[in-house]
Amino acid sequence: CKNAQEQLAQNTARHETQLAQLTNAKATLEQQLQVSNAALAGNEDAIRAQQEEAEKAAERARVQAERDALQAKQNFQAAVYAADEAHAGTEEFERKLAELREQVGFYRDIVQPDETQAGLRVHGISLRQLTESRHFTAVLTLVQSVRGNRNVSGQTSMWIDGLQNGEPLRLDLGAINAGDGGSLEFSFKFYQELAVDFTLPEEFVPTRLVIWADPQGANNRIERQFDWEEILRG
Repeated sequence: CKNAQEQLAQNTARHETQLAQLTNAKATLEQQLQVSNAALAGNEDAIRAQQEEAEKAAERARVQAERDALQAKQNFQAAVYAADEAHAGTEEFERKLAELREQVGFYRDIVQPDETQAGLRVHGISLRQLTESRHFTAVLTLVQSVRGNRNVSGQTSMWIDGLQNGEPLRLDLGAINAGDGGSLEFSFKFYQELAVDFTLPEEFVPTRLVIWADPQGANNRIERQFDWEEILRG
């Protein structure tokens, strides 16, 4: 019996030691688990903070990109506007320069004409198409140099050459004149403009305008011919 009691006591002590070891091991595992959970929670916070910072950086980049795109669009629009303004200014300058050159040429013909062109001359003619497609106004400009220092007068006639149904035809502007018709009289010292309205017949295709100017007291008739399309283009 004594041996059995001793054996039981030994077994009990051994079991208590094993239980204590198991308890200590459990406590150690619980501590490790707490440490792991804390570390994991810390990592999650760090990851969440990194994600938030990345999202903020992406938002800042998006806003900046929108600002840059808006600024680029505004710069482009400003450049286009400036280019349009410069182009319009250049066109306006060229138009005024052409007008000035034409005026200089006009007055040069009066003040300092070519020796071969002294006296009465047909300086030019312009055509303006009115509201009706075949209705026009022609403005004829006659000049003479200041050397003459006297009035010149006479009559001028105009014809329009073209095709009617494929056949050549010459129209007397006096016959299709919207006014009184007939020749136009002129009387001036330096220059004079004569205007006439007319309507072209249907199916008539104009190609050329011919002008005669007959000064009184002279036996030389002045004649000039103008291409119809060139007159229309100005």
